Amino acid sequence: MKQEMTEAEAVEWRKVLREARPEPALPPRFRDSVWCRIQRDEIEPEAAPAVLWLERVVTRLLRPRMALAGVLTIMLLGAVIGVLDGTAAARQVAQDRYVAVVAPHVIR
Repeated sequence: MKQEMTEAEAVEWRKVLREARPEPALPPRFRDSVWCRIQRDEIEPEAAPAVLWLERVVTRLLRPRMALAGVLTIMLLGAVIGVLDGTAAARQVAQDRYVAVVAPHVIR
């Protein structure tokens, strides 16, 4: 069964738990380097919206999932264009053969 803890016991337990999990020391000059980065970011001018848009698009396209989707889309588009071009070429060959059968002397 759970027993209610008094406030004094709770304070003691918190103290024991804090001591059991010590906080690691920060590296030397950590605070200074953080402030330097903050100041540098404030000083740098913001990029133009078009550059930011392009950067977001490129970042998204370079993710593996999006890169795979892009490659598959390009391959599918190439296959469709190839089929359409092949169909047009086959139709032209069929027309040439028909004309050759109907009027063999006209072509030669």
